[in-house]
Amino acid sequence: MTCVAITMVALAAIGARGAGPSAGGVTVNGAVIPHATSTTSTSVDITEFREGGDSTCSRLLADCKHYAVCINSPAAIAVLDAVLPQSAASTRFSVGVEDGRQFSQCLLSTVNTTNASAGPGFEHFDNSARPYTYCFKCEDVAVPAG
Repeated sequence: MTCVAITMVALAAIGARGAGPSAGGVTVNGAVIPHATSTTSTSVDITEFREGGDSTCSRLLADCKHYAVCINSPAAIAVLDAVLPQSAASTRFSVGVEDGRQFSQCLLSTVNTTNASAGPGFEHFDNSARPYTYCFKCEDVAVPAG
């Protein structure tokens, strides 16, 4: 059997989530982050392979799922900034988003601050209201029932 590994990204959800009547706010370890919004993405590794002499159609196998969540906040989030200095320990977080999904075993992967003065090409963004973006890679997600 000849195997060729190909990674494909299947975005299950990406974009800002608005709080609805039954939705909650953005949380980190259960604490609400005031005025924050979130974006999420899910990707699935796909392996494409061909069996034996079958050269016409390949088969697809779903492999690992990868979850990411970013928090956009108008102010720095102290509990997250506290893990920025180099250390031997890795702090894991639980992140809740507006639609009720709970991401678990999350590691902080990037922190960005941008605004309209960031340079050419950024003039059309109004990031002054959300200057901090904290992004996580997570091991799992729980989706609310219903």
